[in-house]
Amino acid sequence: MMIEPTGERAAAMGNPAVTSASKAYAARRLGVTRTPATVLACLLLAVTLLAAADPKPIVNGDHASVVVDRQMLRAIFTMRIRAWPDGAPVRVFVLPDDNDTHDRFCREQLGMYSYVLRDLWDRLEFTGTGLAPTVVHSLDEMRARVQATPGAIGYAEAPDGPSRADGARMAFGYAPAAGGAP
Repeated sequence: MMIEPTGERAAAMGNPAVTSASKAYAARRLGVTRTPATVLACLLLAVTLLAAADPKPIVNGDHASVVVDRQMLRAIFTMRIRAWPDGAPVRVFVLPDDNDTHDRFCREQLGMYSYVLRDLWDRLEFTGTGLAPTVVHSLDEMRARVQATPGAIGYAEAPDGPSRADGARMAFGYAPAAGGAP
């Protein structure tokens, strides 16, 4: 003879014989409620996350004529392209690995995860076949370093699309592919 669980335990196990009243009681007891304030807080959080500007590549003004498409951008950030078409060396600037903007840029613009990119950079350094990008600590520092360094490329949040500010420009020819993250 099998004893059927009742009350909170039955609700947690998904027993169909449990009434909706006991499920509501279990939800209140566990602290799960759907108050208007909770719903509003969730909606505000969702709007805030969606309103965050997408990070876009920025290039030093010396290479304003170079069209940077997604394929070229990915090759630059994976350190396969080490020079611009005119022969000038490419200097790549990135934010720290644990930065949300860095993670979004990797997923949305490069189509890869940031930890995969870090593994690739580490492999280049440890085998002696290349160098990892220069890590900067803020978006302001990123903009300043890209502006001041010939051949530099990095990324910044761009809510209004391409711009030409402070000697660094958004990569005008850049068009992300549909689909987003891998």
